[in-house]
Amino acid sequence: MKKILNKLDVLSFLIVICILTICFVGSILVVYRSLTLKEYSHFILLFLPIEIIIYILSKLKNKSITKTEILLFILVILSSVSFIHSIDKKVALWGFYNRYEGLVMIIFYYFTALITSTLKDNYYKKIIVYYIILIGCINVGYGILQVLLLSNPPEFLRDSWKYARGFQGNSMYFSSLISICYFILYGYFIYNKKNKRKILSIILLLLFTIGSVISGSMALFCTTILLFIWTIVSELFGIRKPNFSRRRLFKIIGCILVFILISFLFIKKDSNYKRDVNSLKSEVKQVTSRAQVDDKFGTGRIYIWKNALSKAKENLLWGVGTDNFYYAFTPRLIDPVSTYQVDKAHNDYLQRLVCEGLLSLVVYIIFLAVLFFENVREKNLFYKCIFLGFFAYIVSIFFNISVIRVAPIYWIIVGLLMSKKNDSLIKV
Repeated sequence: MKKILNKLDVLSFLIVICILTICFVGSILVVYRSLTLKEYSHFILLFLPIEIIIYILSKLKNKSITKTEILLFILVILSSVSFIHSIDKKVALWGFYNRYEGLVMIIFYYFTALITSTLKDNYYKKIIVYYIILIGCINVGYGILQVLLLSNPPEFLRDSWKYARGFQGNSMYFSSLISICYFILYGYFIYNKKNKRKILSIILLLLFTIGSVISGSMALFCTTILLFIWTIVSELFGIRKPNFSRRRLFKIIGCILVFILISFLFIKKDSNYKRDVNSLKSEVKQVTSRAQVDDKFGTGRIYIWKNALSKAKENLLWGVGTDNFYYAFTPRLIDPVSTYQVDKAHNDYLQRLVCEGLLSLVVYIIFLAVLFFENVREKNLFYKCIFLGFFAYIVSIFFNISVIRVAPIYWIIVGLLMSKKNDSLIKV
């Protein structure tokens, strides 16, 4: 029995590594136009039947099931019901053009988390996180070149823009990946009591601080501010407790100062970033002073959110179908800033509400809440770091969209948090 479980653990680990490799290499090939996004989605979906088989075999040997697993299965059912009520069933099954987040992909996400959750070997879990950080590092390195060589980009450099895009094709998608990696490393730097890998952790944290700034993403900017406030307030609340650490508090303050310094330097270099930060400050000021909220606030997100909420009422329980946001509006919804037709809600929670309905959104929020409260007071360093990466993503996705080049990485992080039941201690 033990040998069988060990073999299944190896298989689960290899599948997760293969998925990460496709996310990494596939994204590069898409950027260099050696692979289309549709082909990329087909490649990654090849692992879905394998994931299902390995997961079932794991459950046959280990018959226990957790609350989070049950909630994911309920989400699979609700997504399937949403498909039945969809406007365009082909799109609901395979996803909208150049998005490809239909029912099959959504189920793939859930089973990626489920198969990751079956991992028992702590060594495998650490390797997975190291690989995610490596993917992030290479994306940041490429993103730095995109920003530095913008005026005269060499032939090998693709997707150069005013902000870094890495191999994600868009600065917002790039920022989603960076949010996970940055806060995993932030957690390691803050909460690691030993001097183990101290220099490396500082270098990597500095690299990802640069990456978060050059993404130019105000979503990540807000997420970063929120998590800084979260960690420093959490620390200050424990000031009279035995486990309070001045060293930890100074580390947090140091990280905040470095972020401010790098942001200031980038503002000096790039007028676009300065304009976006000032625009964000102005919009926040108007919202908090209860002034009229303009539809163009949040680069058109306020307008999209208003219309998404209004449309959700028409198909409240089951939604309009997975990835059918575009077809929910007649005439089509137009972004007031870009003037493009809108095919995503630019808020993953509203996207779920409109496309999969209220029940799916409620169950998903319960799922996230269970994960949050199971891990928010975690003492183990490994899970503490993973939790911060998870927390950063679920905050940033409030202003962003889920994309197939980053979402599998997020669901692997989710699976690692779910896998905590399989071990008592991980030494990092």
